[in-house]
Amino acid sequence: MKKIHISIDDTINVFQDLTTYGENYSSIFDNWFLKELKKLHDDYGMKFTLYCFLENMDLSFELKNCTTKFRQEFKKNKKWLRFGFHGLNGKTKLEKLTAKEIESMYLDFSNILYKVTGLKPYKLVRIHNWNLNYDTIMMLKKYRLKYLTREDNDKSYNLSDVDLEKLNLYGKVISNGITYKKSSFRLEKISTHDMEDILNCKTKEYYIYTHEWMLYDNLNETLNKLKLIGKWASKYI
Repeated sequence: MKKIHISIDDTINVFQDLTTYGENYSSIFDNWFLKELKKLHDDYGMKFTLYCFLENMDLSFELKNCTTKFRQEFKKNKKWLRFGFHGLNGKTKLEKLTAKEIESMYLDFSNILYKVTGLKPYKLVRIHNWNLNYDTIMMLKKYRLKYLTREDNDKSYNLSDVDLEKLNLYGKVISNGITYKKSSFRLEKISTHDMEDILNCKTKEYYIYTHEWMLYDNLNETLNKLKLIGKWASKYI
């Protein structure tokens, strides 16, 4: 049986919107972004994992300041709407921080996420720019995280050349007791034709991703590709 995991990186603006306009919203789905995801879920049974930053690019909003008004509604939709750690923001290079600093960041995210959504972070993560060094990976091992890697053959995290060769061959590798899974493709960098070719191959697991800002910059194109995935999944899964 085939499995499709769809994720959206760089997520932060949705929380800012819920906070800014929360007094006027009666539901998280009054937010246009979550409304579109809900429609995809209702139409095709699609599930989404949102990989989140702790703050936005211009530092005008921090996740810790997000409203908790919609906590129960997030919990109600937890079977199809999940949240995972992605990083501090789009500028910070995590590989330049110490293992303790990143552990503290991850714990902050976990606590804030629970306060805002009532949920624990998803254990399968995609770290911003796939940059974590060996010490950090080993420090975070106690939290039982699994990692999504790049979709191409370039270096991800602390993986050795031998590990990368296995990852590219099998789509998965276990190194130092930690599981790494290869991302299948980035939605905005693939044509519809090539996407359909990949989906129709013999692969059993697909890890597909895009970015929150893509739904702002190229909403119709991104939604159309997500709908095609949904239609394909409805037929073959």
